[in-house]
Amino acid sequence: MRGLNDDGTPYLSKGVKWVSYFNGGEGFHTANWNYAAIASGDPAHYGSHGCVNMYEQDAEWIYQNCPKGTLVQVTGTQPTAPVR
Repeated sequence: MRGLNDDGTPYLSKGVKWVSYFNGGEGFHTANWNYAAIASGDPAHYGSHGCVNMYEQDAEWIYQNCPKGTLVQVTGTQPTAPVR
């Protein structure tokens, strides 16, 4: 995965598994570097560039069960606790 940081510098995250993109560049994917933030319910403030950071088994489920073209609707606010 590659993209831009908030300051415009590029980033490259190698070895990210089970990536399913939606809305252009956002995606569902594993984030083993961010499991503590996922568990706290606040992964967006701890390492996300806009994607949905997930535990491996959850990202794999989406990858295996939601084919290209599956509608993704993001609603609500940032969760304050784990939503698994």
